[in-house]
Amino acid sequence: MDINHLYDLAYQFKRSRIWNTVYEEDIFAIRLGPHKFGYCCIMGRNGEHMALAVYPDAPAFSSLRKAVVNTSSRLSDLLIHDCIQCSIEQRNQLSPSELDEVLEYCNNAGESKKAPFPQFSRHIPYRMPWMLEKKGEMSILEKALEVVLALNAFLKDHSLRDAGLHPIQLDIDSEYYGDAHERVSHEPSVTVPVFSVQDGKLHVDTRIGLPPYEERSVKAPKPLSDEDIHDFRLMFNKEDGLILECEVSRMQTPIDGRPPFLPAVLFSVEKESGYVLYPVIGKKADYDSGRMLSEFVTVLMASEIKPAEIHVRTRETWTLFEDFCARAAVKLVYSPLLPALDEAVDSFNELF
Repeated sequence: MDINHLYDLAYQFKRSRIWNTVYEEDIFAIRLGPHKFGYCCIMGRNGEHMALAVYPDAPAFSSLRKAVVNTSSRLSDLLIHDCIQCSIEQRNQLSPSELDEVLEYCNNAGESKKAPFPQFSRHIPYRMPWMLEKKGEMSILEKALEVVLALNAFLKDHSLRDAGLHPIQLDIDSEYYGDAHERVSHEPSVTVPVFSVQDGKLHVDTRIGLPPYEERSVKAPKPLSDEDIHDFRLMFNKEDGLILECEVSRMQTPIDGRPPFLPAVLFSVEKESGYVLYPVIGKKADYDSGRMLSEFVTVLMASEIKPAEIHVRTRETWTLFEDFCARAAVKLVYSPLLPALDEAVDSFNELF
């Protein structure tokens, strides 16, 4: 992968100002493999964040769906995108190594050393945006930029509709065309064009439906030993029928790393009393779910708490507890509303 070619494309993207014509709702796709697509959107219509974002597969596109409906200002709710970006940034947004790289390119290519500059970044949920380092991801961004530049040339003599673009309003589990009078559920009638570049010109390969929302999947923890489960089931319980509200959440203060990340925290709260158990904190970006579960059980036993039910509302937390609850005779319940837990998490975040 030639980084200079990527900068060539990025500077053409910057000069095109295509974000004044193609908006974020005008979603399109590029083909990344025989049955794999990257989903693209162009940001910048408000003049605040000019960028091309590529969501490299169906699960990644779910992060865009989630971001569209999210109204929270928590850092953990903002850092949910799973995408590759080429953005146009001011000097203070670039790291020293990124600034050195782009200035060297400007010297060699005769580009102005005046900001704003292109920046290539990888966004992964619960991590701070980081410089693009993998050649495969650079190649995806290269292909997307080539398509965008071909699209920009096409739009000089054609309309967005000629290109097959319609503003699409996204939701978690559905979408509809922005100019439609009635909302429609996820079905093939709502499609986006798959663009490629052939002989230097924009080509519409086909149209595809957008992938439905998928909650972020996590790896199940290593099962606890039979001995640990036996000890837990024999444990004295200080209160019968107790219900815990539990969730794997994220702290709001990043921990240093490559890239810095928001550590996972397992919160557990007694539903009736609001008593908060000692939280279990993950020490790595990809936390050890087996260690988290083991420490959670240790906290329960030290507190003489043997819950009758554990209430959760995310797939991530359900996956953490599923095997344990089945073997320990604890009922695992999905519950979208966890008021005691929300109060405890808010209080914790105010301290940190």
